[in-house]
Amino acid sequence: MPSDLDSLVRFLKTSTGFVLFVGSGINYGYVPLWKQLCSNLLDVSLPLLISPNGPDPRKIKKQIEQSYDIYNLPFLVKSLIGDRYSGLLRNIIYENYRGPYQVHQINKNAPSQKVEDTTLYQVVKLCQLPTVKAVVTYNYDTLLEDALRVETDGRDFVSIVDNHEIESNMPTLGRELVTLPIYHVHGFLPRRNDINYPVNCEVVLAMDEYLNSFRQQDSWNNTTQIFFLRNHPCLFIGTSLKDINMLRHLFSTRENKTPHSSIRLSRLLEKTPDPSNKTSPMTLDEIRENAVLQKLESHMLNHYNIRAIYQDSIPDFLMKLNEQLRNRSPC
Repeated sequence: MPSDLDSLVRFLKTSTGFVLFVGSGINYGYVPLWKQLCSNLLDVSLPLLISPNGPDPRKIKKQIEQSYDIYNLPFLVKSLIGDRYSGLLRNIIYENYRGPYQVHQINKNAPSQKVEDTTLYQVVKLCQLPTVKAVVTYNYDTLLEDALRVETDGRDFVSIVDNHEIESNMPTLGRELVTLPIYHVHGFLPRRNDINYPVNCEVVLAMDEYLNSFRQQDSWNNTTQIFFLRNHPCLFIGTSLKDINMLRHLFSTRENKTPHSSIRLSRLLEKTPDPSNKTSPMTLDEIRENAVLQKLESHMLNHYNIRAIYQDSIPDFLMKLNEQLRNRSPC
């Protein structure tokens, strides 16, 4: 029976091209992921609400995180800080980011880790393949573009952040197998004063922003995702596939039966790591529980035409995928 890797390689090699759908998980180790981003937003905004002699902010924060979901929590922060919202988001995202070459350096949070061991680095390598027709990203940052820009054999790319960008770059986007379009469908927040990215636009993070996106059915953000999901096999990397916007588009296109794949971490069972054991292996009972969770999730994703591929290490799997896709021998 062919392995997950063999099956995926054979499928992608026989397709006319595929599209990468990437989420915040590809940025692990470089910038905050969604949960940490929301936590940082609360840390900054709560002092505006609680007086110095008021209740313990940590207790209030814990209650808020338990009471508000990932859409309403940012909306709460946005209602508190007003026009400073976008600037605050940008500051949090890039607070510890040292620039484009960081992707090619040792991760400071894991000194023993090699550059090749990061998901972002392996996604950059995937982007070099001419069979990757486009990238749809739900991230606001420029990390992927920065990494592509400093790659020695980097592929030409263009960042698409609004409808005007699509129209002005149409001749470039038509150059088959050359220029890689990167669509920021949930907004774009480049680093302040970055001359490579003079434009930024509103983001989709808070509940009101999602509701506004739902109303604009014919917007380029929505039509771009629907087009790719209908017409190309898509590979999802670094996304939980729980975003309501993403699920909405997957549901609306599922009758097309276009097959997609999602590379996911094997471990679904939440468990507090044992500080004395860095690997924190699961017990036999936990392994069985985790297998049930995988089966349930896989069954659910199958309704969206997505095949779940569970791996203990996503970067390792992507490294092997890159090697196999570059192998010109027949599948």
